[in-house]
Amino acid sequence: MAISLKPKVIVADEPTTALDVVTQKEIIKILKQLNEEMGVTILMVSHDISVLAEVCLLDISMYGGREMEKAPTQDILRSPKHPYTIGLISSIPRLRGDKVIYSIPGESPDLRSPPPGCIFHPRCSSKFSPCPIEEPPLIKLQGNREVRCHLFGGKGR
Repeated sequence: MAISLKPKVIVADEPTTALDVVTQKEIIKILKQLNEEMGVTILMVSHDISVLAEVCLLDISMYGGREMEKAPTQDILRSPKHPYTIGLISSIPRLRGDKVIYSIPGESPDLRSPPPGCIFHPRCSSKFSPCPIEEPPLIKLQGNREVRCHLFGGKGR
């Protein structure tokens, strides 16, 4: 029913969460078909980067309601820049090698009372002096990349 009116955009909020792998693959296949055959733009919200890699061309990593990093999905997977994005990618379970599952230390912020400065700084392993004081601006990097991090803002360490 959702596609009967031929929408230009579909918002898929966690479309594969809690589904078995076979059903996930079917959902991904349908989303790709809608994009290719009907030209529908898919805005996918997910915590599963492997699903995003299957469907999305552009990835925006968000934390605490703020954009932390934006880049073509393959660039983010190959070379994440923001410490949060690096943590997300590091937390993807691997089939080979070390079986230890990484998780970002600490707790998500209370958005009713967010920390000052960079919202990610309490959990960031790369934080330095400006992080708890000043929110970093969104910085344009080479190509179609943006990152919100003092590491890229010229303030140095």
